[in-house]
Amino acid sequence: MIISIIGPSGCGKGTQAKMLGGKLGVPAISTGKLLRSEYEAGTPKGIEAEKYWGEGEWVPADLMIDILTKRLNQDDCQKGFILDGTPRKMGDIPLLENYLSAKGQKLEAVLHLDTKDETCLSRLTHRIFEAQEKGEKVREDEDPEEIKERLRQYHQTIEPVLKYLEEKGILRRINNEQPIEKVFEEIWREVKAVI
Repeated sequence: MIISIIGPSGCGKGTQAKMLGGKLGVPAISTGKLLRSEYEAGTPKGIEAEKYWGEGEWVPADLMIDILTKRLNQDDCQKGFILDGTPRKMGDIPLLENYLSAKGQKLEAVLHLDTKDETCLSRLTHRIFEAQEKGEKVREDEDPEEIKERLRQYHQTIEPVLKYLEEKGILRRINNEQPIEKVFEEIWREVKAVI
């Protein structure tokens, strides 16, 4: 079972991916966390990737897929996984599809969390405030202006992706303007229909 959850920054896709992975007994793989951990580990690819995401730009698809597939080749992913945050641009799709096809796998469904920009900004602002209250480090890319720019870029790049996925019949749109539990109920209904 291979499912992807995508949506704009701050929409809560990581939370939903973890919940779904727990329910299905498969790992949830966050592309954002992978990039940050590769960078923190000082790997050449992680350092290269940070040049892009550190500036608020998308990491090139070939570099992203190299980092992602290293994780997907691990034993715990052999029975399936939940992708959190990819594909997010057209260049990601052929690389991901080719990788999965070579393993005799495919994306069963891509769940897009339909979320208003105001909701994303509100949730991220709350997340920043909570981190500061706990004395935790706030991510550099969670400055309000950078968030607005990321949302603008997201809308630009995601539209052709959604159109492609819709034409393939694997896109499921989820109403993300509701409580976390209700969102998950909707996700679970969609997933049950394909498993």
